[in-house]
Amino acid sequence: MLFFPARFDVHEVQAADGYAYSIAVQRYNHDYARMVGPFISTDAQGDWWGGYGGGTVAHAAIACFLGDTAEAMLAFARVLPVNVPRIALVDFNNDCVADSLATCQAMFNTYRELVEAGRVEEAERYKLYGVRLDTSASLRDHSVPPLGEPSLDLGVNPRLVFNVRQALDTTWEGWSLTPDWRERARHFCQSVKVVVSGGFNPEKIRRFEKLHVPVDIYAVGSAQFDNHGPTVTDFTADVVRVKIDGKWVDMAKIGRRPCDNPDLERVW
Repeated sequence: MLFFPARFDVHEVQAADGYAYSIAVQRYNHDYARMVGPFISTDAQGDWWGGYGGGTVAHAAIACFLGDTAEAMLAFARVLPVNVPRIALVDFNNDCVADSLATCQAMFNTYRELVEAGRVEEAERYKLYGVRLDTSASLRDHSVPPLGEPSLDLGVNPRLVFNVRQALDTTWEGWSLTPDWRERARHFCQSVKVVVSGGFNPEKIRRFEKLHVPVDIYAVGSAQFDNHGPTVTDFTADVVRVKIDGKWVDMAKIGRRPCDNPDLERVW
């Protein structure tokens, strides 16, 4: 379980909340004889116990690559230390299956080229650890045929996860591969984990587990806090425009757009 509370939590208490999360993970491991590691989203959350922020690529990073998720992940993999899990955020274009497959193939192609060139250590950078589905609860992903029932159509729902898992498991079959690479390609694709986020709380997680939805990691943020009614602090401040050759170009995740806010004053 990824602890994703940063945008709901004032920075002064992130260290304490991250420490509480760390203790909770240790207690879970003690009670259930597991070896689950703690995963946090900011360095501040790990300040009291030496943890470091991680998680996934942000929507803002994908916007900087003009909506090309695969290209953003290749750059991420090239720059970040190899011990940082490569988890692609695949809902920017509201087509989680297509972006998952494009990213998986781009990462594998680079991995294969480096292995064949004898640069095995560098190739490790391009192993795709996972894909994260973060579809808004007001959107239906392109890969999910409409049934008319919001709980079955919208947001990160079981059908979407099954679609992504099945697509990842079989995509290698359509690649042009030499016989000696087919098994390695199958393992590469089927090892990619599925991460889900967006409105997950204990009730929703129980429902997914009861249905045996193939989720490997849940990212949970607002459900850890009393964040409703007059105390709500949930907000999103996405990149919605990028400047290209001196001109601003709309570049937002599908479902979002530039909006004016009369309560804000422009500062130069």
